[in-house]
Amino acid sequence: MSKAYRCDVCGKFCSNCYKITGFDIYPGDYAERGYPDVNEKTVISDVCEDCYNDIKTYIHDKLFERAKKQMKGLIN
Repeated sequence: MSKAYRCDVCGKFCSNCYKITGFDIYPGDYAERGYPDVNEKTVISDVCEDCYNDIKTYIHDKLFERAKKQMKGLIN
């Protein structure tokens, strides 16, 4: 029997979440978005396939956008 994990981003259960690090949300991040009463960081470590793909797609889009600007000579 496989263990069920809960995605730290969307809350969906999954049997094989992706393990990630470095995406924790701190109280200051909450305060900037209008949630001043959160006093603990939220650790993001288990991510379902849908959320993982969303993060991956966003990063890829940013990298290719930068590459396109470099090719056009707009940035170094």
